Amino acid sequence: MSLTLAEFLDTYGQNTTNNFQLLRWAKELKIPNFHYAMRDEIKQLTKSRLPINIIANYQMSNESGSHHVAIHKTKDKSYYFDSFGIEPLKEAQAFLGHGVYSTFKIQPDNSKACGSIALFVLFSLNQGKDFFDTVLELNGYFNSDFK
Repeated sequence: MSLTLAEFLDTYGQNTTNNFQLLRWAKELKIPNFHYAMRDEIKQLTKSRLPINIIANYQMSNESGSHHVAIHKTKDKSYYFDSFGIEPLKEAQAFLGHGVYSTFKIQPDNSKACGSIALFVLFSLNQGKDFFDTVLELNGYFNSDFK
C-alpha cells in the first residue's frame, strides 16, 4: 500500500486518536508486530520479536493518556519519534538502548495530530522509507516555513 502524507492524513485524520483506532489502523496498514503501550508498559515489550513498532503514550497505565510517540526497533536500528521533538521517554531509552530520535518540533501547539503522525512514521519506516526523509517530509507539511 502506498500513500502520500496528504492521502494518509486525509484517510486517518489529524485529530485526537485513541488506542483502538491506532490498533485498527496499524492492522489495516499492515504494520508488522505493532503494539500500543502506555509508558510504563514499554518494558514488557523488551523480549518481543523484531522488528517491533510501538505507539506509546506519555502517561502511565493508570492515567487517561495525553500524547503519542513512535518507537521502531530492528536488529540493527532503532528510532524514536516525538512530534514535539522532546527527548525520548526514559522507558523508551531503556527499551531502545541506542538509536536515533528527532528533535524537530513538527506538531503545532494547537494540534491533536500526534497519534496520526506517529502512525505515519511507523508506516513509512515499514515501507522502507528513510527516517530522516520522513521527518523532513512531516516538517515541511506542518511548518509552512519549510514548504
